[in-house]
Amino acid sequence: MTQDVLVGRGFGKADINEAFDALKEGDVLKIDPGEYTVEGYWDFSQAPVTLIGVGGDPAGIVLHLGQFAVEEGILLHIENLTLVGDRKDTNVISMRPGSHLILKNVIVSAKVKTAPPLFIKGAQAEIDTSEIRWPEDGPAMVATDSSRATVSGSIIECLQVKEHADVGLDNSQVTTGILVSDGGVLHANNLYLANPTWRRAIRVENDGQLLADYFDLPDSGGMGVVNHSVFRINKSNVDDFHPFHVFMDQDATVEFPGATYSTH
Repeated sequence: MTQDVLVGRGFGKADINEAFDALKEGDVLKIDPGEYTVEGYWDFSQAPVTLIGVGGDPAGIVLHLGQFAVEEGILLHIENLTLVGDRKDTNVISMRPGSHLILKNVIVSAKVKTAPPLFIKGAQAEIDTSEIRWPEDGPAMVATDSSRATVSGSIIECLQVKEHADVGLDNSQVTTGILVSDGGVLHANNLYLANPTWRRAIRVENDGQLLADYFDLPDSGGMGVVNHSVFRINKSNVDDFHPFHVFMDQDATVEFPGATYSTH
């Protein structure tokens, strides 16, 4: 049976760490606006976990934490919260094989140098109207080991898809860069690339596939590298003001109307 656990600092509200300590199957933690520190590393392996921010504004409800690790068979469902990783070299959320993640209206970030804030390994994920932020020059979100993820209306500050993972983007934006490799597949209806900081903002390598119905480029345009992989764009805003150049090897399949090519 579902039971709401009210978390906050007022009368009748639970302390956030006490609420986590007492967490049992069916509990829904409803968290009041404010900033909280979740002590230690949490390894969820016994029961589904649901965390809901009260009020609908994720920026107003901030959880500072070490890590949420989710084990096989466990669902982690988060809405209307900001998660900030405070521990060096640790994912903020680590999804283990066979686990399941739902993020809705959530911000995941790290304020110290860390591992990618969101790491999905052999797991399932649904990400809606959320932001995965990264203060470093690397992927904010990594999907690997045959993971399956859908991302809708969200912003990812650099995305990596590898080892036969499959990620679908729906009207979502990727900044910094995109890496697809080792049998990974990234497919999108509307893919927006913003503020690329890498000279070659897209890399598709080693049997990777990047497939998009529409690709929206920034004013500066961009460049990509495709090696032994597939890079297929149906339509885009490529023109003299939004150029795109592809460096490709002889084993690459590239279909990108309006882009320029060179073989290496």
